[in-house]
Amino acid sequence: MNFGESLAYWYFRLNGFIPMPNFVLHEVNGVDMRRKYNADADLLAVRFPHVFEEIGGRPGDWDNEQFAEWGLDLDREMICLICEVKTGEFNSASVNKAFNKARLLYAVRRFGILKEEPCRSVRDDLLLSSVVYQKMGQAADYVRQAGFDPIQQEQMVLQYVRAHGRIARKDTASLCRISSLQASYLLRKLSAENKLRSEGSGRGTYYVLP
Repeated sequence: MNFGESLAYWYFRLNGFIPMPNFVLHEVNGVDMRRKYNADADLLAVRFPHVFEEIGGRPGDWDNEQFAEWGLDLDREMICLICEVKTGEFNSASVNKAFNKARLLYAVRRFGILKEEPCRSVRDDLLLSSVVYQKMGQAADYVRQAGFDPIQQEQMVLQYVRAHGRIARKDTASLCRISSLQASYLLRKLSAENKLRSEGSGRGTYYVLP
């Protein structure tokens, strides 16, 4: 482990997690079997809600405020983490490489707490999550994936609005990699289904949650 990975390891270890560093993610459906083990997650970690250790393992020792900011309750939830630790340049290309669909699904499965179909749903939710990209100050990049079907496009648009408060036609076109006409149709459809509400007029029209 490098310095950044060691720091992450001990941060989670001292907050009651059971960490597993450098977990190998097997190549799924790989053509070249010689490269079967060509990627790893810097850290997998799991934490159960009733953690107790005599030294450094009591509630007052934990960074509860930081985890609460991340939306995690150390006292009530079982938490599973998949970590890619970056100490240098951090960009969307790095995230997409580390958390592609196959590798992310393998990691989610490995925790062993969900059956197959829920694992796929969790994988998809993680891919659509805006948390990492919000920290990077990026907008449309955070859920952009090629080849999403219409239902997934709707989920992407709604997730974007939840994260950023509004979405316009050009944002939708960029996000889903579709034409302006297709973006307009998608937004009107979501509005007609009362999943979004339009504001403004003309080129200034944007959509918010109802």
